[in-house]
Amino acid sequence: MVQSVLLPIEGVVSVKVSPATKTIYVDHDINIVSASQLCHALDEGGFISTLITDAAVEITQQIGIPLDMTVESVFDIVKTDGKVGTDLKEEEVSSRLKSSLGEEGIIQVSLAVDGTSLTVEHNPYYVTATQIVHSLQNTIEGCTITINKDGGEGGRWAMKGGESEYIEPKRSKVGLLVILSGILCAISFLG
Repeated sequence: MVQSVLLPIEGVVSVKVSPATKTIYVDHDINIVSASQLCHALDEGGFISTLITDAAVEITQQIGIPLDMTVESVFDIVKTDGKVGTDLKEEEVSSRLKSSLGEEGIIQVSLAVDGTSLTVEHNPYYVTATQIVHSLQNTIEGCTITINKDGGEGGRWAMKGGESEYIEPKRSKVGLLVILSGILCAISFLG
């Protein structure tokens, strides 16, 4: 039942359930769906869930990146009927985003006066520009939402005030020495 809730979600790669410990392990693309969104989906599916470990947050803590960093992403809004402007309200858009993506990720929402663009200040560790588009497309009818500027694109954080800092992407892997020491250790126990 848990897999039927989580596997259809875009970005979920695999789901493993341990009935003995009542723990769910989910392999997912953090650029598409966050751990808090997966918890929200489980809650909506009738399960009571608590996020125990968010590997994306743990990795950022291990490499010393501040978790309170925010970026600004800009989105274009085009009505599907070709007319200019929308009747959207900032408070309504902010509420919808926070409800679907989590309170910790959405900081501030600013809608252009003519309703053709939206600027969202968000924490890129919790919410990506792609997730914002998916959320808006699912909650706002009659409009097409596209990314004009992704503040968190490619690890280049567009800081408020125009500053920019490049953060080298980190990949985790098991090094050859670790593998060899494990093999040697296993061999020494056998001898």
